[in-house]
Amino acid sequence: MKPTYLLYLFTLCCVTFVKAQNFEGSIVYDVDFELSDKMIAKGMTKEKITEMLEQDNSFAKNIQYWYKGNNYKLEVTNTGAYSIYVGDKKTLYSQDKTTDRDVIATDVTIDLETRMYGRPPSISVEDTDVTIMNKKCKKVVIGRSNGSYEYYFSPGYLKMNADLYKGFNVNMWYEYLKVAKALPLRIVKKLSDDSITVVMTVSYVEENKVDAKTFELPNMKLDDSMTPYMPENQKLYKKI
Repeated sequence: MKPTYLLYLFTLCCVTFVKAQNFEGSIVYDVDFELSDKMIAKGMTKEKITEMLEQDNSFAKNIQYWYKGNNYKLEVTNTGAYSIYVGDKKTLYSQDKTTDRDVIATDVTIDLETRMYGRPPSISVEDTDVTIMNKKCKKVVIGRSNGSYEYYFSPGYLKMNADLYKGFNVNMWYEYLKVAKALPLRIVKKLSDDSITVVMTVSYVEENKVDAKTFELPNMKLDDSMTPYMPENQKLYKKI
């Protein structure tokens, strides 16, 4: 057997093994939020905020994700708003169902806060007593000037190869995956003033083959007229 053919077989086996180690399927997160004592003292309640968000169709009760390789799609189940991440383009395409034609494309390689403050966020790993889906969790804490992210994960569960998302710097997703090597079971977003904390917790997991059509983008064209008004990592497209 020729050495080159042996190398081909070895490479093929490695690629197949890596793919087999990555989660493919869907995950549903339940979304909740907590108010600080300061906000409650000002007369705000969860009921009031929920009502305001529901009026403009921006209240997310559940978010479903579909993962396949270096692509994912998320959809807010009660509003229909969605985002599709195309790994080969390193771009996240998002549409709010309240606007039928507008699609916002975000270059995930650009982390605006790091650009603004000239320093990366702090990253630490901590043990916890939290159990989710009967899985004991650790957490990765991303500390930023405008708040923090806490990613709870269970080592070895919902495995994901970080290299598939290399360069995904928004919310430090790639940095998180490098540490955890797994998709999160809970995501906690805290604002810097501690006024509100948003919590997403996994309620359902289904591992299965995801149709590649799930990640197909609509026909659209760039709206150059809006570029001067967009953040530097975003562009506006119009569906056609």
